[in-house]
Amino acid sequence: AKTPDYITAATWFTAAAERGLADSQFNLAVLHESGLGASKDQKAAYKWFALAARGGDAEAVKRRDELERTMLPADLAQARKEVSGWRAKATDRIANDARAAGEDWKSRARASGDI
Repeated sequence: AKTPDYITAATWFTAAAERGLADSQFNLAVLHESGLGASKDQKAAYKWFALAARGGDAEAVKRRDELERTMLPADLAQARKEVSGWRAKATDRIANDARAAGEDWKSRARASGDI
């Protein structure tokens, strides 16, 4: 069996989460909560769970609320501020059209720092 590549997963989940994909926001939150492939960071986990919850993910609501009960008040306030000010990045239309994009979108995404 292959070992999961959490670092690569975190890279791709981040790129998708920043564009508003709730599933990727949830997955990124799990990685931050556990410290797998991303820094172990309660504030980041809270932020991504809260954003996934905003997108309608019921499990994210539960996980966000669990974190809320364990976080320091100052950390919770900071995380909530990040959530309230968060805006999704624009998506690359060509990257989402496999016929038009081919492999070119990866080089553009790497050059722009998106992945």
